[in-house]
Amino acid sequence: MKTNAKTTGMLLVFSLVVSTVQYSCQSKVKQATKDVQNEYKDVVQAKEKGAEPDKIQEERQELNQARQDYVETWEEERNKIKDEINEGVQRIDQSIARLEQDMQKADANARDKYLKSISDLRQERNQLESRSKDVIAATQATWSNTKRQIRRDIDASKDRINRLVGDAR
Repeated sequence: MKTNAKTTGMLLVFSLVVSTVQYSCQSKVKQATKDVQNEYKDVVQAKEKGAEPDKIQEERQELNQARQDYVETWEEERNKIKDEINEGVQRIDQSIARLEQDMQKADANARDKYLKSISDLRQERNQLESRSKDVIAATQATWSNTKRQIRRDIDASKDRINRLVGDAR
């Protein structure tokens, strides 16, 4: 299995960026969730303590703002994952293009390996692309589980792409 240093370096950088984005998104959504919970508690406490209607209304407005912030954070996270999927699809397209170029220079025996890898990469591309539909279809209630599954699929896809490109060469 032969990969060039540029490809390996690009994959390492991409992995670092993805893991940083994953951590950042998880922290933002968790914080937004806590903010909503805390604002809700403030509304309940204000009512229990018999606060003035203006104070209760103020607390409700803060709760509504926290809810809006949560929705925006969740949508931002969904968009980032859609972008990651699109980047993965682009990487596969680039890999296919390189393999097709390399195949032109290869002997007849090696072409079969290239064709097999290219076919498998196209199948991988289709599977990864279909995950975009799952992101779009996810609701806030199903998001956590959907996100976890998609992250696993993206990571597994990267491994398969590396193997397929390496196998062809």
